[in-house]
Amino acid sequence: MERILSAMQRDVGLRQEASSSQAGADVSALARRAEAVAQAEAELDELASALYGLTPAERDLVKESAKK
Repeated sequence: MERILSAMQRDVGLRQEASSSQAGADVSALARRAEAVAQAEAELDELASALYGLTPAERDLVKESAKK
């Protein structure tokens, strides 16, 4: 559970950093932050799936329903 909370806090922090960047910020730095956010989200997905014992098919179903 602590790993999930830690990953969530890191994800929120990365999102806040990215949203507070100035318009003229270095594009490569923003790209790195976006990649870090994507990695944190993927880690959260994996941890939540493991916590709830979801199969790959169930994970896909959850992801599809979240898009709607």
